Amino acid sequence: MRLTDKAGHALSSRIFAVLIGMAGSFILFAAYLVIPPAGIFSGLLAPFPAAYFRFRYGRGTGLIIILGATAAMTAYFGLSAGTFYLVQCGLISLLLPELLLRGFGAARSIVWTTLASVLLLGVAVLFFSITSGQNVHQMAVSEIQKSVAQAAGIYEKSGVKGEELALLKQTMATAADLVIRVYPALIVITLIGMVGCNLALLRRFTAGMGFNLNID
Repeated sequence: MRLTDKAGHALSSRIFAVLIGMAGSFILFAAYLVIPPAGIFSGLLAPFPAAYFRFRYGRGTGLIIILGATAAMTAYFGLSAGTFYLVQCGLISLLLPELLLRGFGAARSIVWTTLASVLLLGVAVLFFSITSGQNVHQMAVSEIQKSVAQAAGIYEKSGVKGEELALLKQTMATAADLVIRVYPALIVITLIGMVGCNLALLRRFTAGMGFNLNID
């Protein structure tokens, strides 16, 4: 194969990787937004396409995938969703591979990536609060209560009535109060789970690429 043919093939492979990575990450995160709570499992895996292709084709490819998926998320779901994707998935996709390639072990990679994600999320929330004048905590509380009310309405329409419905509403209200108290911790736990899942996938799918990763 001539040099020009090799260069053309390499470029085509990178373009294909970018398109596949963008589509895969977009679909996984879109499912997380559209079909909760089942979509939470796909949301955990949304950083993986960009992280994987960063190993395979370099930092630039991973960055393009993140920026492209962020643009697509913003165009389809709005600016809030695009920002949410960038904060939650973008940093993990870019930082986790860099730490692994610099010899960080599994535990240190998870800790530092999670800490960076929490810090970035905190900055994003603070910036949103200042620029919009809205109370983010109150917004979260309202969304939780709205979800509980919708769930209760579904049960009521399905035929649950009387004392059984009242008990169900009371139980769901108690659960909602608990979630409101602990949701910051749940966010951190979710980020830890996301980083851990993607690290496990990277360990599995980069095994034959010749990288000497310290994650055994």
